[in-house]
Amino acid sequence: MAIVLDVQLIDPGQLLAATALFVGAMLTAFSQIAAWRERILDRDLKIERSAGRALEEAGAHVLTSVLLSVVVSAVVLLVGATANLPSVLNEHRETTMRVLTGLATGLLTYIGLALAIVVNLMWDAFSRDRRARDQ
Repeated sequence: MAIVLDVQLIDPGQLLAATALFVGAMLTAFSQIAAWRERILDRDLKIERSAGRALEEAGAHVLTSVLLSVVVSAVVLLVGATANLPSVLNEHRETTMRVLTGLATGLLTYIGLALAIVVNLMWDAFSRDRRARDQ
Protein backbone atom coordinates (compact mmCIF):
# COMPACT_ATOMS: atom_id res chain seq x y z
CA MET A 1 0.00 0.00 0.00
CA ALA A 2 2.86 2.38 0.78
CA ILE A 3 4.31 1.70 -2.67
CA VAL A 4 0.99 2.39 -4.42
CA LEU A 5 0.37 5.58 -2.45
CA ASP A 6 3.98 6.70 -3.05
CA VAL A 7 4.67 7.09 0.67
CA GLN A 8 8.28 7.74 1.56
CA LEU A 9 9.81 7.97 4.99
CA ILE A 10 11.18 11.41 5.69
CA ASP A 11 12.57 10.55 9.11
CA PRO A 12 13.27 6.81 9.43
CA GLY A 13 14.12 7.33 13.09
CA GLN A 14 10.43 7.28 13.97
CA LEU A 15 10.01 3.86 12.41
CA LEU A 16 13.12 2.65 14.20
CA ALA A 17 11.63 3.83 17.50
CA ALA A 18 8.41 1.93 16.73
CA THR A 19 10.46 -1.18 16.00
CA ALA A 20 12.27 -0.84 19.32
CA LEU A 21 8.93 -0.55 21.14
CA PHE A 22 7.65 -3.69 19.42
CA VAL A 23 10.80 -5.62 20.35
CA GLY A 24 10.53 -4.52 23.98
CA ALA A 25 6.89 -5.53 24.16
CA MET A 26 7.54 -8.87 22.49
CA LEU A 27 10.50 -9.79 24.69
CA THR A 28 8.51 -8.90 27.80
CA ALA A 29 5.61 -11.00 26.54
CA PHE A 30 7.94 -13.91 25.81
CA SER A 31 9.32 -13.95 29.36
CA GLN A 32 5.75 -13.95 30.70
CA ILE A 33 4.73 -16.70 28.28
CA ALA A 34 7.71 -18.88 29.22
CA ALA A 35 7.00 -18.54 32.94
CA TRP A 36 3.32 -19.27 32.46
CA ARG A 37 4.01 -22.30 30.29
CA GLU A 38 6.39 -23.79 32.86
CA ARG A 39 3.82 -23.34 35.62
CA ILE A 40 1.10 -24.99 33.53
CA LEU A 41 3.32 -27.90 32.48
CA ASP A 42 4.34 -28.51 36.10
CA ARG A 43 0.72 -29.21 37.02
CA ASP A 44 0.33 -31.63 34.07
CA LEU A 45 -3.45 -31.58 33.98
CA LYS A 46 -5.12 -32.76 30.78
CA ILE A 47 -7.47 -29.77 30.84
CA GLU A 48 -4.54 -27.36 30.78
CA ARG A 49 -2.75 -28.84 27.76
CA SER A 50 -4.73 -26.60 25.44
CA ALA A 51 -3.58 -23.60 27.45
CA GLY A 52 -0.01 -24.84 27.05
CA ARG A 53 -0.49 -25.14 23.29
CA ALA A 54 -1.85 -21.59 23.15
CA LEU A 55 1.21 -20.35 25.00
CA GLU A 56 3.54 -22.29 22.69
CA GLU A 57 1.86 -20.71 19.67
CA ALA A 58 2.12 -17.28 21.28
CA GLY A 59 5.81 -17.88 21.95
CA ALA A 60 6.38 -18.81 18.31
CA HIS A 61 4.66 -15.60 17.16
CA VAL A 62 6.73 -13.56 19.60
CA LEU A 63 10.05 -15.00 18.47
CA THR A 64 9.14 -14.62 14.80
CA SER A 65 8.20 -11.00 15.44
CA VAL A 66 11.47 -10.33 17.23
CA LEU A 67 13.39 -11.68 14.22
CA LEU A 68 11.29 -9.61 11.83
CA SER A 69 11.93 -6.56 13.98
CA VAL A 70 15.64 -7.03 13.38
CA VAL A 71 14.92 -7.18 9.63
CA VAL A 72 12.79 -4.02 9.88
CA SER A 73 15.63 -2.27 11.72
CA ALA A 74 18.02 -3.17 8.91
CA VAL A 75 15.52 -1.96 6.29
CA VAL A 76 15.03 1.31 8.17
CA LEU A 77 18.78 1.81 8.29
CA LEU A 78 18.87 1.24 4.53
CA VAL A 79 16.12 3.84 4.10
CA GLY A 80 18.23 6.33 6.02
CA ALA A 81 21.29 5.49 3.94
CA THR A 82 19.32 5.72 0.69
CA ALA A 83 17.97 9.14 1.65
CA ASN A 84 21.56 10.40 1.82
CA LEU A 85 22.66 9.13 -1.59
CA PRO A 86 24.38 11.63 -3.85
CA SER A 87 22.24 13.40 -6.42
CA VAL A 88 23.92 11.42 -9.23
CA LEU A 89 21.88 8.36 -8.15
CA ASN A 90 18.52 10.17 -7.80
CA GLU A 91 16.97 8.10 -10.59
CA HIS A 92 17.14 4.91 -8.55
CA ARG A 93 16.81 6.56 -5.17
CA GLU A 94 13.07 7.27 -5.50
CA THR A 95 12.24 3.69 -6.47
CA THR A 96 14.49 2.28 -3.77
CA MET A 97 12.92 4.52 -1.14
CA ARG A 98 9.40 3.44 -2.17
CA VAL A 99 10.26 -0.25 -2.08
CA LEU A 100 12.10 -0.07 1.25
CA THR A 101 9.34 2.03 2.81
CA GLY A 102 6.73 -0.46 1.61
CA LEU A 103 8.76 -3.38 2.97
CA ALA A 104 9.28 -1.71 6.35
CA THR A 105 5.65 -0.71 6.79
CA GLY A 106 4.44 -4.13 5.67
CA LEU A 107 6.68 -5.93 8.15
CA LEU A 108 5.70 -3.55 10.94
CA THR A 109 2.04 -4.18 10.14
CA TYR A 110 2.64 -7.92 10.48
CA ILE A 111 4.45 -7.39 13.78
CA GLY A 112 1.57 -5.26 15.09
CA LEU A 113 -0.95 -7.91 14.08
CA ALA A 114 1.21 -10.61 15.67
CA LEU A 115 1.17 -8.62 18.89
CA ALA A 116 -2.64 -8.62 18.79
CA ILE A 117 -2.63 -12.40 18.17
CA VAL A 118 -0.21 -12.94 21.06
CA VAL A 119 -2.38 -10.91 23.44
CA ASN A 120 -5.41 -12.98 22.37
CA LEU A 121 -3.54 -16.27 22.89
CA MET A 122 -2.28 -15.13 26.28
CA TRP A 123 -5.81 -14.19 27.33
CA ASP A 124 -7.06 -17.58 26.15
CA ALA A 125 -4.38 -19.39 28.16
CA PHE A 126 -5.07 -17.19 31.20
CA SER A 127 -8.82 -17.90 31.03
CA ARG A 128 -8.32 -21.65 30.65
CA ASP A 129 -5.82 -21.69 33.51
CA ARG A 130 -8.23 -19.82 35.75
CA ARG A 131 -11.12 -22.14 34.87
CA ALA A 132 -8.96 -25.21 35.54
CA ARG A 133 -7.95 -23.89 38.95
CA ASP A 134 -11.58 -23.17 39.83
CA GLN A 135 -12.63 -26.76 39.08
